[in-house]
Amino acid sequence: MDEEQLRFKTQPTQRVAAVRSVIGMVIGILGIYGLIRTTLPVAYPAGAFFLGIAMYSVGIVQLWRNSLTKYYVTSGRVIVGYQLLKKKERTMPRDRIQGIELNKSPIERLISVGHVRLESAGDTGTSRIIARNINDPQKFVHAVQAT
Repeated sequence: MDEEQLRFKTQPTQRVAAVRSVIGMVIGILGIYGLIRTTLPVAYPAGAFFLGIAMYSVGIVQLWRNSLTKYYVTSGRVIVGYQLLKKKERTMPRDRIQGIELNKSPIERLISVGHVRLESAGDTGTSRIIARNINDPQKFVHAVQAT
């Protein structure tokens, strides 16, 4: 049997999560400032404060998850590895991939970040792997499509 060769390795970028955390922090600080200094009804600055806390928290969790996730493309499989206390891997044979979808928002296009969704169909139903927030997702797609 052929030995698998690593063709491509990447992990999610931290830029998107860091920006989300910073924006959340700024909104939260503006909410605190509004609670102290403004004559507006308390609901507006309080809402801004809680929205900021929520955005900041989501960004921090995303930073943490992104640092623990890795994506591999080998000669035979696509692998998503996640390691917290124990290592989890999700694999998809490259020859079973039936659909590849590349998604980039306008902001993600500016910073060259995106998501790649791989789908395959099998006896047990549809399988899906989503590589989120990766630098230059086009390289990832080319590595998956290369024969």
